[in-house]
Amino acid sequence: MFELIQTYFAQAPELGWNAFWISQGLIGIAFVFALISFQFKKREHILLSFIGCLFFIGLHFYILDLQTAAWLFWLGMARYIVALFSISKLWVYFFSLLTIGVFIWTFEEPLEWLVLIGNLIFVYAGFQKNDKTLRELNFVAGVVYLCYMVTIGSPAMIILESFFLISNIVGYYRFYLKPKV
Repeated sequence: MFELIQTYFAQAPELGWNAFWISQGLIGIAFVFALISFQFKKREHILLSFIGCLFFIGLHFYILDLQTAAWLFWLGMARYIVALFSISKLWVYFFSLLTIGVFIWTFEEPLEWLVLIGNLIFVYAGFQKNDKTLRELNFVAGVVYLCYMVTIGSPAMIILESFFLISNIVGYYRFYLKPKV
């Protein structure tokens, strides 16, 4: 475990140990948004929670000098802001191309392909008309992101992504699987 934390600190050596603790604090804030996101029924409320969550996750990655992840998360935040007002499929194409462009611009290592794949699924999910499809697609993208977080060794993001998936499952059960009484 100590070796994992040392590797994590090494991602932003100019900031030293402070980068780790600041980034973990930002994930703590994002965690609150992630936890409540899927407990809302209205698609708009889910998206607003995503916007808050992605802002703090992007800061987390930026502080750790993981630029591809940071910019793709902030692009995701912009995507959900647009999705609040429109579900036009033209936005899916626009944000998919923009996501690929940011990926090419910031690409550094093969592992970042997971970030791209997860992000493209999130793009498609964000512009769905109903919350059920949004939840299902976010589950798939969440699993992809969890694989990325485990591989890069981000303890707080592993916990956040796990709870994000659990929240999604609980919300999906509450709204779509739970027997009506």
